[in-house]
Amino acid sequence: MDAETILRIKPALTQYLHEFDGCMGRVTNRRHLQTYVAGQLSDLQRKSHALSRWPMRPGNRPGRCRSF
Repeated sequence: MDAETILRIKPALTQYLHEFDGCMGRVTNRRHLQTYVAGQLSDLQRKSHALSRWPMRPGNRPGRCRSF
């Protein structure tokens, strides 16, 4: 999705994501969810580089680097 489309659907997306507020313990995580989902919908080739920087040692699961 291009930036213009994301901006156009942002009000509806925000309203939809509010349905998951109960799953988020902190307000900062709720806000991050909106940013995260918008980024996943974007046309960017590389959605996240966090996992490539995460040290893969025994006991470190890739999902642990996510903040929510």
